[in-house]
Amino acid sequence: MKKRAKFPRPHASQAPTRARAAHHEVEGGRAEATWGEIVLSYLAGQQGPQSVAEITNGVGAAHPERTVQATVSRSTLEGLVARGKVQRAKQKGSVTYSMVAHEGAAEQAGQEQAPAESSVPA
Repeated sequence: MKKRAKFPRPHASQAPTRARAAHHEVEGGRAEATWGEIVLSYLAGQQGPQSVAEITNGVGAAHPERTVQATVSRSTLEGLVARGKVQRAKQKGSVTYSMVAHEGAAEQAGQEQAPAESSVPA
């Protein structure tokens, strides 16, 4: 007869880990915004590209109740870049982030450039 390894099983009263984490985010019936949502809303209100320091300071000023760290801002921005919601630009050692242009505008710009390129004799 084989012996089975004993693993602790969660009690029926314990919620799964993700559910517990989501439960802790709720305060007074209202869920807090995620860092990604906060950073996206901040960048949406900006005209041009912003550095990590500018974003961190801007988010800190807009949300004084939350602790803002540059490393958290940077990793959040990189996650948003990976999802295609924010674009990163590198120039002479400095990195700036801005919102991605709307897809419709990018398609129109591509269509406008295509005829101009085809009209140039080869």
